[in-house]
Amino acid sequence: MSVAARRALQSYGAVHNRGRVEGADPAQLIALLFDAGLDALRSAEAQLARGAWREKCASLEKASEIILALKDSLDLERGGELAATLDALYAYCIRRVLEANARSDEAAAREVRGYLEELRSAWGQLQRLPEPAPAALTQGPRG
Repeated sequence: MSVAARRALQSYGAVHNRGRVEGADPAQLIALLFDAGLDALRSAEAQLARGAWREKCASLEKASEIILALKDSLDLERGGELAATLDALYAYCIRRVLEANARSDEAAAREVRGYLEELRSAWGQLQRLPEPAPAALTQGPRG
């Protein structure tokens, strides 16, 4: 597991039920990362709104680590165009989170949250399919 993925999962586990993380399959880990990223972005938006700059920085750092873990979980060799598109989207989201932090830009954080909400919804739909999600997209956070 990559350092970023390990830190993101540790952050998630420190706040949420560690058993959910430890007992999760790769597809569930991705869902947990989406959930943790969304939580961090919602916190950052609230912190930006009330001027809690130190807390905002911590929340946006956590969000960027989680998005990096999602990016690192992609299998670009087997995932084809979809994995390449997600890779580019995650890179864009990381840039926007950095901008949100540097400029205290609530709109940038909200934009990234919107992307993650759409991806989380799509991921949830994939998990409900009778066939397992494509292996190229479910290898989980890399080690």
